[in-house]
Amino acid sequence: MSAFNRNSPLISNTSSETSLLQAPLSEEKGASMLEFAIILPVIVILFFGVVEGGFALNTYLNLTQVAREGVRLGGKTLGLEPGAQYSTSVSNGTPTYCGGKHQAIHAVMVKFLNHHHLYQWFKTGPVITTERTSSGNGNTISVTIKGTYNGWLLLKGIELNVKDTGPYLHR
Repeated sequence: MSAFNRNSPLISNTSSETSLLQAPLSEEKGASMLEFAIILPVIVILFFGVVEGGFALNTYLNLTQVAREGVRLGGKTLGLEPGAQYSTSVSNGTPTYCGGKHQAIHAVMVKFLNHHHLYQWFKTGPVITTERTSSGNGNTISVTIKGTYNGWLLLKGIELNVKDTGPYLHR
């Protein structure tokens, strides 16, 4: 007698027994589909959150670089009057300049913003402000860039505020 018996009740080809054996397998497929349907939106939101967070971080780092360049240039610019604030707003890549000696500093920063298309990420602004101060610690120049970040889906309406301060090299 062989070890394999075709007449065994477990190995039968009747349709009723076959459907009983396949029923748990089809229920597992349905459970897997349900689990996938529940977890897919979470995975998609996480993916887009990471991508959009990367764009926001890149924008913030570029704004920091623009502020550093503004401080570097402002520290070398002769004739900046102390105590006054000058602001330039940028809307769709088109600046509204402040005038005076600060305009040259703002023009370089706006050129950098336009080169990297950073203005497209802002709902309002960005607004560039430069100020030369004279205090007991010496002369300083500070650059502030403010704007409302406007991301794709998740990161809308986040206020970005970048400030950098450095020495003013002229008296």
